[in-house]
Amino acid sequence: MMIKNNDKFRQRRPGDMQRELSSRCISGRPFQHVSGSGVADDAVRPSVEGSSVDPVRLEPAGFPDEVFDYTALARQGLPAAGGKPAVVAIIGAGASGLLAAMELLRAGHYPVVFEASERIGGRLYTVREFDDPKVYAEMGSMRVPPVHRTLMHYLDLFNIPTRRFPNPNNVKTCYYINGKKEFGSPDNQLPWVEALLNRWEAAILPFAERMQALWNDPEARTNEWAKIRERYGRMSFRDFLKDQSWTIDEIELFAAVGFGVGGYGPLYGISFLEILRINLCRWDDDQREIVGGNDLLAHGLHEHKVKARDGEFYSLKDLGLVNTFTPVTHIDRDDEGRLLLSTRQGDTFLADAVIVTAQTSAIQMELNIRRDLLNHKQWRAIWNSHHMSSGKIFLETTTAFWKEPGSEITTTISDLPIRGTYLFDFEDTDGGLICISYTWEDDSRKWHASDIEERAEKSIEMLEEIYGVNSIRPHVVTAYGFSWEEMPGYRGAFRQYYPDQHHYYEALAQPSNNIWFAGDGVSYAAGWIEGALRSGLRAANEIAIKFQL
Repeated sequence: MMIKNNDKFRQRRPGDMQRELSSRCISGRPFQHVSGSGVADDAVRPSVEGSSVDPVRLEPAGFPDEVFDYTALARQGLPAAGGKPAVVAIIGAGASGLLAAMELLRAGHYPVVFEASERIGGRLYTVREFDDPKVYAEMGSMRVPPVHRTLMHYLDLFNIPTRRFPNPNNVKTCYYINGKKEFGSPDNQLPWVEALLNRWEAAILPFAERMQALWNDPEARTNEWAKIRERYGRMSFRDFLKDQSWTIDEIELFAAVGFGVGGYGPLYGISFLEILRINLCRWDDDQREIVGGNDLLAHGLHEHKVKARDGEFYSLKDLGLVNTFTPVTHIDRDDEGRLLLSTRQGDTFLADAVIVTAQTSAIQMELNIRRDLLNHKQWRAIWNSHHMSSGKIFLETTTAFWKEPGSEITTTISDLPIRGTYLFDFEDTDGGLICISYTWEDDSRKWHASDIEERAEKSIEMLEEIYGVNSIRPHVVTAYGFSWEEMPGYRGAFRQYYPDQHHYYEALAQPSNNIWFAGDGVSYAAGWIEGALRSGLRAANEIAIKFQL
């Protein structure tokens, strides 16, 4: 639904909610700069002390950076709204924005979500545009670790199953390096692959031992991580390997093979802390995929009914609180301190608080926030945070032919430009899907100059270099290519900090003038669904606490 005028904004909502939201939509009002009532302050995060929220517990499978138990918060809900609920505008209908809206509605507030595109989900983007309607492909995250307990809570709530993801090194894998094809498996790994993985495990073992001894002591755990951050925060992934006396050959080979999910060479320039956190928390262990598509989570958040302020059960969808095709272009403030959001359609919406879930790369180019509403640290984080490039090329196939007896085609890691290749079959159709190329950074950007036909043709040629002429081509039905950095509203795949950029998180995790930032990029799990959910809960919880009275 687009907010074109007050008539179209009227939905079948509870009376108080409808009156309040209708009064906040000013139809067709052109954006005008409105003088504010002060400059941005370095706002501190509201404390839960003195609120009605029960203390949350340490999450043993949490992050080393924080000990807040988001899963417990998800179960018990946000603090209930007081006499006057807050009207909260949420920019972006991805996992973070939808969850914040659902939980705020559950707490008795009035959330309204503005989404620029025609669909909900953000990077929970499942494409179903293949010849076989039961074949689907994930443009965003494909893998979910079981230790991401906030995510698992909501998947369980919506009865969404998972199954094991066919990661390299965890299933039979073909390694095509320097023109040589070899096969390894968890039970019979190639000696040189095993040696490389053991080399990596030895490098991070001292960190694991230090943190494991303190993991269940919240204060000691965060203090120890602070020491690690101080020592290694200015070191890149490549710097760390060099510091461990890895040879150039080992570094380049590890760039292609990685430690369980494919080559990590494109990540060599990012902060070592980003990689260390993944390994310490075991996010790469026993990874799963969401059966039926990641967009099921988005639809679950959109359609799940919660008990609202009037005691009845509604979903965001029931109340028409998610507005697609409604890009917000400006954020300002009126003399009463309310935030004014202007849309591309020329409407203005007044909000008590705003949650911005867009990536900082998109904020720079597509959202004009009045300068003094944020502090200089937040602006610096918006301008300078690094976002990874990422591209995928998919081939729909007539059948999952690689499962036939005698086929050697399997999950593949190579030093060719396609890099990682993954194979997918589906329970309710014979059709198959090959993610023939999954790439990051420079490996991704080199494909941009090619249209989908050329991408498909070149990627098939490369995979057939490994498996033989006509081993792939006769089975292909359609092809689909995607790059997040080419998409308006995103302009990058996911945030990964360069060395010495971690203070940007602290800047964006603090609210300023009732503007909160969320999304996986404003979390300690950038690039993961868990990070998006946690950040949405964090922002919603802080708003609920602030507007509790």
